[in-house]
Amino acid sequence: HRVGIADGTLDTRLTGAKLADLAVALGAQRTRFETDVQSYCATQIDVEIARFDKLSVDGAPTVFINGRVVAGAQRTDTYRALIDAALIRAKRARAAGVKMRHYYDVIVATGSERATPVTP
Repeated sequence: HRVGIADGTLDTRLTGAKLADLAVALGAQRTRFETDVQSYCATQIDVEIARFDKLSVDGAPTVFINGRVVAGAQRTDTYRALIDAALIRAKRARAAGVKMRHYYDVIVATGSERATPVTP
């Protein structure tokens, strides 16, 4: 059984039978996997999926830069530009009197927006 990733045939919402098929393809025993998923793992998976959904995570890699979601692999220049922009925003907030010890909590609480990749 071959799982397609690079060609885009892998469904990103791995639930139920699709998840079991992937586990078996990776070497798991189907019966044990399904039993584990239906017990403790089911709750944990639901918790993680809810957390990922809340954070707008729908694939890997996903990176957060001061609360902004950067989904998918990016060039180093893209990360550099996004980090530089975050630093500028932080310096402006500090100059406006925002206490830096609170800054991160505030931007993470409101920063679920997706970052637009920068083309250098």
